[in-house]
Amino acid sequence: MTRTNGRIIGPYQTVNISSAGGMHDSFDQYNYKLLGEWVYPPTVEVSLSTTSLNETTNKDLVVTLNTTGYASGTQFSVEAVNVSNFSSSDMNPYSGTVTVSGNEASATGNTTLSVVADATDETPDTETFKVEVRGPTPATTLLATSSNVTITDTSTAPPALSLSFQEQRNGNDIGAITVFFCQMNSTGSSIAFTTSVYTALGNSSATWVSRSGSGYPNMAVGTRYRVAWLHNKGNTGFTGDYAIDQVNITGTTYDFTDATGWLTTTAHTTSISTAFANSSQVPTSTSAVRSRWNINSGSTPSSNTGPSSGYGGSGNYVYTEASSPNTTNPTYFWLFSPQLIV
Repeated sequence: MTRTNGRIIGPYQTVNISSAGGMHDSFDQYNYKLLGEWVYPPTVEVSLSTTSLNETTNKDLVVTLNTTGYASGTQFSVEAVNVSNFSSSDMNPYSGTVTVSGNEASATGNTTLSVVADATDETPDTETFKVEVRGPTPATTLLATSSNVTITDTSTAPPALSLSFQEQRNGNDIGAITVFFCQMNSTGSSIAFTTSVYTALGNSSATWVSRSGSGYPNMAVGTRYRVAWLHNKGNTGFTGDYAIDQVNITGTTYDFTDATGWLTTTAHTTSISTAFANSSQVPTSTSAVRSRWNINSGSTPSSNTGPSSGYGGSGNYVYTEASSPNTTNPTYFWLFSPQLIV
């Protein structure tokens, strides 16, 4: 394509503008002759990969910028901003930087924003936002705004945590019992924090008694956790065999037919983290090993302490054997449930 300048500026000439789209006036031709290139007005257009997101199958939003008049390498900031019911915590990341590549005639770049599942909502709802483009960095001038995007929020509140179990505190040397809900780290390899949900002290009954926890922590959906029992045997006598059976943790019941996933430790420590780091499978045994829990059925070896059978008259239970070497004061027995996920 060719166009003449009509002799408005300078002598009559033919200018090749095949690489420049749109209409151009004589001033453009003057700049072209002066600079050897077309001068493009600065423009920014924002396009989105979708306008409908959710928290499971369509979480990612690709934000693409197409520009003219900006050099390759120019940076712009993009940010999701509220239209209705939206907050920055609904996405991670909710903002980003786009670096365009190309030339002043045409440059492009993109970044991705992602929806985060809302673990605290009790009812599904819909959030709406738009993407604002500002720059060029470090400037904060608003340059473009996208169309609205909706997030279909299908999350609900996590299930309520709960704990119930059968307990037997039979013996004058029982001491103190504390039960913890333990939030694990993301891989389940260590304990992040604990919340005490049950405490008891001293001799109670030679029969099984139903117990439950209270004051459970708030944990987001997907959180790994365990329940831990600490028996702090406080006296030097041997009548301190403490036992539990029929443990129900948030709807999952353990009757100790076997102890798969249940952990104990021989580390004599007040530190729950140290105890867990040195824990191993609970054994089927009635032997007295320092600080260790055992699985048993029937009576424990010592008289005047411990159960005579599992809850209901038969079956297994787990217990602490208070005989020597566990007659020192104090002795700490740690027990950890299998790992569960909220």
